[in-house]
Amino acid sequence: MPYDKVPDDVPFMKSTAKLGRDIHKQFKLQDVDGADFTREFRKFKDIRPDAIDFKNKIIYELKPYNIKSIKLGQKQLFRYQSYFDNGFELRLDVYFKD
Repeated sequence: MPYDKVPDDVPFMKSTAKLGRDIHKQFKLQDVDGADFTREFRKFKDIRPDAIDFKNKIIYELKPYNIKSIKLGQKQLFRYQSYFDNGFELRLDVYFKD
């Protein structure tokens, strides 16, 4: 599953709820156009992908850079894919503290 590669020398991080909320607020904000690209997709009751690019058929999930969160993000993406008939690329983006 593709995700932006983090350099090997970056240590795993402990996420905080506030940091996660702040980063999610800015995630892909510049790409949102209301039609082809949307964030916090809520059409289905059981899922809420962080962003979906309908034009390029990409589902994005954003997680902090740590093992537990990355595994959760992968699990979520596979679940999302089942709602979209496997026709979308899955992208797990990770963030870390500066």
